[in-house]
Amino acid sequence: MYIVLSAALVGIIMRNGANYISKLYISKLYLSFYIVRFI
Repeated sequence: MYIVLSAALVGIIMRNGANYISKLYISKLYLSFYIVRFI
């Protein structure tokens, strides 16, 4: 029971981490796009 609970918790943390990283990556892409456009 405890093992299943901890595995679910790790899965949630990993999913949130991936979500955060992808958002960061997308915002970085937008930033570089705007910088290139203004040059």
